[in-house]
Amino acid sequence: MDAKWSVLGVVTDHLNTLVDRRTGRWMTRDYAAFFAFPLGVGVCAFLFEVRIANAQNLIAGVSVFTALLFGLLVHVFGLGLRVAAERSGEGALRTARMVDQLHANVAYATLLGLVATAGLMALIVAYDQEAVPRWASAVVIAALVHLFMTLLMVLKRIRSMYAQMRRYAPFTDRT
Repeated sequence: MDAKWSVLGVVTDHLNTLVDRRTGRWMTRDYAAFFAFPLGVGVCAFLFEVRIANAQNLIAGVSVFTALLFGLLVHVFGLGLRVAAERSGEGALRTARMVDQLHANVAYATLLGLVATAGLMALIVAYDQEAVPRWASAVVIAALVHLFMTLLMVLKRIRSMYAQMRRYAPFTDRT
């Protein structure tokens, strides 16, 4: 049994969306885009000695953004309830699966925002007005790039869900 604060389920749900829906196999390109690319950006930031100069301003933006993601997560939960109650027919199962994947991705993005906010708060406490060390700046940059890539996937899923809804909704004009 997981602890009440465990986020392992959020992480595994998100990772389970990085599969080919036809074969059920992991998509190597997705893992490269979501993990290797942000890591590479972080390494470049470290090598080029990029430093976060003002973590206070960054934390303000990330924390507000995280709050908005949490609101979106609650909205997607409501959407899932409506889809489960109202949808039936040809596209219902696929739409429900898409809502589940969207929920997993938004929950993961919210978790990333919370972790980034907590990490930035720790940096503010540790370094006050000083420039953040290059290793910590690289980690923050990699985490924010990872968050950005996850949000791109959320955007794509929302677009796919809209197309799915238009395809199977009763009010769709098929002419």
